[in-house]
Amino acid sequence: MNDFKVHPRLAVGVLLLCLLGIAALFIHERRQRVLSPISAEMTANLEQVIIAPFSLKNADSDEVIQFLNRCLARSPQALPIQFARWPLTSRPIGFHLRRKNPMIAKPGAVEKTLTLRFEQEIKLSVLLQYVAGLLDCTFGQRGGTLYLTDGVGEFGPIIKRTYPNLTVWMGALTDHGKKTVEEALADTGIQFFEGTSAALTPNGDLVVRNLQDQIDLLEAANAQP
Repeated sequence: MNDFKVHPRLAVGVLLLCLLGIAALFIHERRQRVLSPISAEMTANLEQVIIAPFSLKNADSDEVIQFLNRCLARSPQALPIQFARWPLTSRPIGFHLRRKNPMIAKPGAVEKTLTLRFEQEIKLSVLLQYVAGLLDCTFGQRGGTLYLTDGVGEFGPIIKRTYPNLTVWMGALTDHGKKTVEEALADTGIQFFEGTSAALTPNGDLVVRNLQDQIDLLEAANAQP
């Protein structure tokens, strides 16, 4: 009986195909966990949807999602938008919780509910702001789906900026060391999230890691890279 032999090149090819398949699956699953801030196009679409007077009482997140989808279904615009809730068991990639009071609900804990009543019409874009504020959540986007994500934060990559020779400026902001760099910048309106930071080097350079909108606020205040 002849022994079955596999050509080395064939074995290597099969192995490479398996590795490529695993890599493709990993990339696909990772993309499914990435959410982005609500785009300008999506915001413009939400502005078109007008919600008739309504009343919600003690509605949890899932009930709010159902209500929002019903509002979309009744809208004459027939926009390709839907709402969903991000599962509590994971966090979207690119979502950074605000450091102070993130208000994350733990599985099994009593969930926050929403009671809201409007006797006049309201834009869907404005309604989402009320929902986010009352439920301590954040809406993120992937394609045509808006996900209600538990916790107060922002979506986007963390960017590093270095601002040279800011010893004098930061000295005034920190009251000459009485405040930390982050406390001083927070007093000017800069927000910090998980994974973000700000520090002054011994050479007087300010090194900031933050989201793009916070970097823009900082640079508008005075600092320039």
